[in-house]
Amino acid sequence: VSNDGGPNNVMTSSDGYSWTLQTSCTSNGLTKIIFGKGIFIALHGSNTIISSDGVTWTNGGNSQSSGQRLGYGYDENGIGIFISLQSRARVGAYYSYDGITWTQGTASDYYASQPGGYASDNPSWVNDYTSVAYGNGRFVAVPNHSYGGLSWAIAMYSTNGRHWTKVG
Repeated sequence: VSNDGGPNNVMTSSDGYSWTLQTSCTSNGLTKIIFGKGIFIALHGSNTIISSDGVTWTNGGNSQSSGQRLGYGYDENGIGIFISLQSRARVGAYYSYDGITWTQGTASDYYASQPGGYASDNPSWVNDYTSVAYGNGRFVAVPNHSYGGLSWAIAMYSTNGRHWTKVG
């Protein structure tokens, strides 16, 4: 499944060379697509649409943050889990086992050391995440080098997709 960010532009290909335009169930532009647990999840704003074949799409859930990065991996029990990280400003780490119901994850102490004196339980950590990936039993979220004129950035990781810890 692919898209160009425009309305209803979902495309499928069985060989990677020939592509067929499909119609999704939203008129909003799609920005991200990921595959896991036998389903495709595509984002438009903070809402998701879901498909098992890339052709027929239904409305999914609200991943709670717009402009996010999507990831897919496994929790500590080997169960597939989707991750949604907001890309800028008020970062929230959300997870879903079905791509429809999204729950905010928790974090250890990574808020406390940030410029601006954020409290350790404040979910408004400012960072600009460019990617989240899974490998070797761990999710890693990689930030840009700065945001809003601040020249700091902190990567974070999770071994289960629900609880996040800063790197370093």
